Amino acid sequence: MHGLTGSSIGPTTAGRAPAVLHNRVRRCGPLTANVIRLMRIAKVLAVILLVALGFAAGVKIGVHMGQQQFVAQEGSVKAALLVGELRVLRSGNVQKLIPSKELELDVEIVKALAFRESGHPWLFWPFDVAYEHDRYLRSVAAYRAEYPASIPLLPIREEVPMAGEMKTFAQLVRERTQELLRDYGK
Repeated sequence: MHGLTGSSIGPTTAGRAPAVLHNRVRRCGPLTANVIRLMRIAKVLAVILLVALGFAAGVKIGVHMGQQQFVAQEGSVKAALLVGELRVLRSGNVQKLIPSKELELDVEIVKALAFRESGHPWLFWPFDVAYEHDRYLRSVAAYRAEYPASIPLLPIREEVPMAGEMKTFAQLVRERTQELLRDYGK
């Protein structure tokens, strides 16, 4: 008589394995059979739990590492842009810099309001508490009330490359600026 170790399930008895196992469970008695079934269920649940925990930990770690890597990656681009801006400021041409900064602000307003609608700030826990979005957006709304966005007002000629995309962006800026002023203005 063989145990439940699988030694009775060889290549010749592979087709009979479930019946043999079922017969042995039946001979063990109803209490032992229930214990064996519960052990199987517990093993399956333990595997599912371990997979779920591993996935959750991977997502959490991936988000934080991804955020840090993205911020570090864009450092060179931001540094190059700052060099250009500093050169303009040092040459005394402050007025030349204002339109690019206004455009940059419009892009950031669109991104901030999109994040407010469909972002997942909980992914950045515990780092998300450092951002006081409402206070920041009230400050931006006060500025936009004083200095309206210029992009939606610019005439865009049809012969300009990407004229359609520029018009779409201008409309988006117009809508988001109105939303900003409505939600965060005085």
